[in-house]
Amino acid sequence: MPKNITRRTFLGTSGVLAWAGAQGARAAAPGPNDRVTVGMIAAGSRGQEVIEAVKTVQGTEIVAVCDAYTGRLERAVARSGGRARIFKDHRELLADKSIDTVVIASPDHLHKRHVIESLEAGKDVYCEKPLTYGVEEGLEIQAAVKKSGRLLQVGSQGMSSQTQRKAKEFIQSGRLGQVTVIRAAYNRNSASGAWIYPIPPDASPETVDWNLFLGSAPHRPFDLERFFRWRCYEDYSGGIATDLFVHLCTTIHFLMDAKMPSKVADGRTLPLEGKPRRTRHAARDSRISRGFRRYSGIVVQQPVQLRELVSGSRHRGHAADRIQQASFRPRNQP
Repeated sequence: MPKNITRRTFLGTSGVLAWAGAQGARAAAPGPNDRVTVGMIAAGSRGQEVIEAVKTVQGTEIVAVCDAYTGRLERAVARSGGRARIFKDHRELLADKSIDTVVIASPDHLHKRHVIESLEAGKDVYCEKPLTYGVEEGLEIQAAVKKSGRLLQVGSQGMSSQTQRKAKEFIQSGRLGQVTVIRAAYNRNSASGAWIYPIPPDASPETVDWNLFLGSAPHRPFDLERFFRWRCYEDYSGGIATDLFVHLCTTIHFLMDAKMPSKVADGRTLPLEGKPRRTRHAARDSRISRGFRRYSGIVVQQPVQLRELVSGSRHRGHAADRIQQASFRPRNQP
């Protein structure tokens, strides 16, 4: 890493944070005026992990954090060595000119707003996957990047690991011959694996900013289960596909050097760029669009099968809470 680290260098390096941290890699420390100041927008379980990863990059300092739950804020400040300032709202954080770049680890439904407003504030952005909650949001974010001239990187766990890099080199060397089938799976038979995270005993309307969490999502009464287990609800998450399936797809695409298709066929031709067209198939198109939100990057020839897959992957209400928690000790922090 160069001594005079820049925001561009930081974002380019941030893709290897997990591996660098695991290897204990360290570079020469830059001068005090060369640091990249980082603001955290949301600091849940994944956000806390990213904080630790950022700390492994010399020349960076986490100086600000905002979150809708005070317990997370306290942990984030402690991880920063007590140096990070607390902001109650991400807009206040973005207004601080001393912050160079932001890391966004908020729930899926807030990504578009957080990313676009960060770009408009002149910040470079590192956003946890998935970048969007709805497929159409990607076009708005793309336009915001071009208009702002800022940097935007989307992160996905594992993409910077030496295991995946070595596997790609092995495949591309031809030593496996022609790869025709790849099988990948997850096994998460635990409460935390089903996103049934523990609810802190101090969580209440006094410590949780419910309206800040809701954002543009449908208004609902205060609900701690929705707040701490938001991945179980369609209002805030794309479900299994955007949380887990995307890791498998991203890895496969990386290993095989697969590129984004220019067109997707479902019996007609749907462009992947530009505004969606309204046709006599509008109702079906809407269902397909929602499907691609969850299965982004996959070319599906049969929309009926896609709808079946999507309907089977959605979490409804408190269905996931039927898993008995008494026998589990979830590892994830709320």
